[in-house]
Amino acid sequence: MEGRQLGEKRKRNLRKKNEFYLGTWNVLSLYRAGALRILLDQIDKYKIGIIAIQEIHWTGQGVLQQRDHTIFYSCDERQHMLGVGFVVKKKFKHLVMDFKAISTRNCTLRIKSNFFNYTIINVHAPMEVSAEEEKDSFYDLLQKTYEQSPSHDVKTVIGDMNAQVGKEEMYCTTIGKQSLHEKTNDNGYHLIHFATLNNIDW
Repeated sequence: MEGRQLGEKRKRNLRKKNEFYLGTWNVLSLYRAGALRILLDQIDKYKIGIIAIQEIHWTGQGVLQQRDHTIFYSCDERQHMLGVGFVVKKKFKHLVMDFKAISTRNCTLRIKSNFFNYTIINVHAPMEVSAEEEKDSFYDLLQKTYEQSPSHDVKTVIGDMNAQVGKEEMYCTTIGKQSLHEKTNDNGYHLIHFATLNNIDW
């Protein structure tokens, strides 16, 4: 009996050790003096374990160690535009199984857990005023990324969708009734279509 209790205690401790807050933040640019330091200070202040970030404005793709954080990033090779990534606190770095830099608007981080694994898809959608072709291209790549993620993982899409989702009754089974907006805009329709296609609700 004592052995079983000790085993349960170890499991609880392991679960607690691996628990973290997940956040998202459009940082508007880390290509400014002191911007990265400010970001990391805020992450520490709010005790965020893993955060998805958008509009990094760095160049290239890679992994950067800074203080007690690891930064995974996917940016344009030449221009300081767009860019997405993740910041992972050192204590949770051991949970990271894989990072994929897919585009300047799309990257994934695979996280192991006690019973199943997570694939976190970080995205930054085009603006509402962007061309329809750009929006279609973004969602085509997002759909491909979602489908190619491990099928047994819990998949989470996070980031800046630049979308306004309303309270239209015909979409309530997918979007619920808690939106702050009354009407859905064009980007919102794209988002609802993606969620419906993949049986995602919120």
